[in-house]
Amino acid sequence: MDDNHKLRPDFEESFSALIELGGVYVDKTGKIADLIQSRGPYFLARPRRFGKSLLLDTMQQVFEGRRELFGGLNIEKQYPNFIWEPLPVIRLNINNVSSDPEYFEKAMIGRLEVIANRHNVKIHQHDLATAIGDLIINIYEEYEIHHENDEKPSPSGLGKIVLLIDEYDFPLIRNMGDQAKLKAIQRSLSLFILPSKDV
Repeated sequence: MDDNHKLRPDFEESFSALIELGGVYVDKTGKIADLIQSRGPYFLARPRRFGKSLLLDTMQQVFEGRRELFGGLNIEKQYPNFIWEPLPVIRLNINNVSSDPEYFEKAMIGRLEVIANRHNVKIHQHDLATAIGDLIINIYEEYEIHHENDEKPSPSGLGKIVLLIDEYDFPLIRNMGDQAKLKAIQRSLSLFILPSKDV
């Protein structure tokens, strides 16, 4: 392995770059498979700069069925019968959304619209409390349309969609010094996260 690869910044959040370019990887794929097999939702709380983004990116590659990236890793060794069926994945990084409470909800809806366009669907609801549910339903319906002719759908993919939220704490940290703004952000996040669990 080229020693220069060890310090490449694009390895910090990209599992595919790390594997394809020969970076050093501490294998957590067995634990990821454990989480998937036991089902969710899950809230993963770790210190900042502790690898959450890379972990979520690794999970995204698993859910998208990119088996070729995982040869020789624990997920392959411990779960030889793991079903590598691509599932619809919504990946949202809140780090790139305005942390100003005045603009946060509008910025979040804008980000959801970008994700919707990427999946070739539309969001018809334009308040944060209902937009995420609208996005999830529309993406899954689009997924079902493209798989309605599958001869034997996998049990792992039946009725499932994956929602990965990264940097959920960023707007909270940015507003820690202002209790009014912090409470406003907490309220907005609850409008977003709680409805997504009920879809």
